Amino acid sequence: MAADEVRKDRKKAVKNDSVVRLAAVLHVDGKEGVEAQWEKTPEFHEAWKAKARDLLAKAEWRRRKLTARLKASHFSLFSPETLASRSHTATGHKSLGLLAKAEWRRRNLSARLKASALPRP
Repeated sequence: MAADEVRKDRKKAVKNDSVVRLAAVLHVDGKEGVEAQWEKTPEFHEAWKAKARDLLAKAEWRRRKLTARLKASHFSLFSPETLASRSHTATGHKSLGLLAKAEWRRRNLSARLKASALPRP
């Protein structure tokens, strides 16, 4: 994947380069031979390493951001304050808050289990 990106960047860079065109004409295998020769150089391998590191860093950053977003949304949904306010408004009685909170968790868990047990189309 990273090597393909480096090749694509190289192709863009040498598109109008007359030296590469001349080398392709003189080389036995043509343009493919010149590119194969370039892929054996340390320049290509350094660019490949840099691109691979960049792609890995971007993937790790995306993973961390997604984890942080999921934790934030989970915390806001299941925080004790949120659950207490929901149960208080639902029951109309403050002393039933803990009981309603436990019941809500039980129903939510059973609904998620039922949904995961359904066959997927």
